Amino acid sequence: MEFWADIFGHHSISEAAEQFMISDFLDLKVGTLSAGQKRRVGLSRLGLTGRSIWLLDEPTVSLDQTSVSIFENIIKDHLLKNGCALIATHIDLGLEDSAKIIDLSKYQPQLGKLSRSDEAFV
Repeated sequence: MEFWADIFGHHSISEAAEQFMISDFLDLKVGTLSAGQKRRVGLSRLGLTGRSIWLLDEPTVSLDQTSVSIFENIIKDHLLKNGCALIATHIDLGLEDSAKIIDLSKYQPQLGKLSRSDEAFV
């Protein structure tokens, strides 16, 4: 966390650590953490970037329901501060009131209309 804070010009990691509830294991090596804890550490870097646009692919993988709720609130707060988040996910993040949701399911190719080799990639 301190490495990323230095990279992005932050002097403190405490706010990001508190947001994602990782303060208790900041002194541990990431390799000793559970998959969910590792994911929370990775996501906590968002708070250090200072970037207004976040591109996230399946950010809630390995998170328990409590951590997903925390993440939802962090996204909502980011959006309220005029941030933007492009998130590819299979779960409902409860952002309907806070964000524009783009449902891409209507663009999914119809199976049977593709060659067998193409179906392997759908």
